[in-house]
Amino acid sequence: MIRQLLILTFCLGVFLPNLAVAQSSIGFNIGMASHEGDLNKFGEADMDIWSSAGLSFGFYGKKSLGDFFNVGLAYQFARFTGDDSDFGEGSGHASRNFSFANSMHEVTLKADLEPFKRWKLSPFLSAGAGVAFNNPRTIFDISNKSDEQIARISQDETEVPSVILAIPVGVGFNFNLTEKLVINSEFAMRLPISDYLDGVSVSAKSEYNDYFGSGVIGLTYTFGNAKTTEATLPAVKDEDL
Repeated sequence: MIRQLLILTFCLGVFLPNLAVAQSSIGFNIGMASHEGDLNKFGEADMDIWSSAGLSFGFYGKKSLGDFFNVGLAYQFARFTGDDSDFGEGSGHASRNFSFANSMHEVTLKADLEPFKRWKLSPFLSAGAGVAFNNPRTIFDISNKSDEQIARISQDETEVPSVILAIPVGVGFNFNLTEKLVINSEFAMRLPISDYLDGVSVSAKSEYNDYFGSGVIGLTYTFGNAKTTEATLPAVKDEDL
C-alpha cells in the first residue's frame, strides 16, 4: 500500500502544477466496480454485475486540447469479491470452496473524445493505459483436495502478479451545470490482461482472463473557459477604417 501511495503522490506532483491554468479540470467520482472470473460468472446461478460489486472511487486531473479532446491523469480504487458458494450446491464450485476479495489501485493516463462540448448533455468516449496494483486476498479450501490440486493451489499463490497493465475503455456523459461545474457519469471496462484478479488460475484450470468494470458518477471543476478556446481578435481603431 505504501508503494502505491508513493507512486500516486509522484504522479500527482508532476501533473498537478500544470492544472491550475485555463482549460484544465480536476474532479472526483464514486460508484461501484464488478468483476467476472473464476469465482463469479455472469449468467450462472443468477449471477450478474451486482453479485461481486464493491466500492469504486477516484480522482483525476485533465487538460483540454482544443474543442474535442481532453487528456489527463486518473487514479481509481476498485473493490470486488467472489465466492464459490454463490454457485449453489451441486455445481462443483461448492466442493472447491474458494473465495476472494480484491482492493485494486489503478493509475492511468487517459484521453477523452468529447465532440459536443457545447451541449448541455455531452457524450464522450474514454480510453487509457497505465498500471493497476493487484491485491487479491484469496481463501483456498485445501480440505479433501488431491496432491495435484494442492500443488496447483500453491502455484497460484506464488504466481499472482502485484502489478498488471491497466487499459480502461469507457463511455459516459457530461452534464454542464455551469461554465465551471460538470456532473459526469462513466461506465468503463478494463481489457482482460490477467487471469489473477481473483488470485485463481491454474487451480481452476481457467481458459480465460479475468476482467472488471466500473460505473461511477462524479463532479468536475474547470479552470477558465470550460467549453472552447477562442482566439482574441485585435481591436480595430477608427483610423484603420
